[in-house]
Amino acid sequence: MKIKRFDISIEMLKVIFGPGRKDWEVECNALPEDAKIVRILSMDNYAASISTLSLFVISDTFPDVPDGSLLKPETIWIRQYHQD
Repeated sequence: MKIKRFDISIEMLKVIFGPGRKDWEVECNALPEDAKIVRILSMDNYAASISTLSLFVISDTFPDVPDGSLLKPETIWIRQYHQD
């Protein structure tokens, strides 16, 4: 299967969906145009509150992963620009 796992913190979700203008670009590991999120999981079922979500994304451009493989999280590098 051509799948990758990306972990995202709840704090980052608040930044993305929070109020105000945001200027950023993805520097590394941008999601391809054909990417589809197929599953979202909270990885710590015993935590008092959720701090991280794992997004499982498929794309024809990803390398093939053998069935049953443990998916390590990939990192998406984002550069944020600030205007004074």
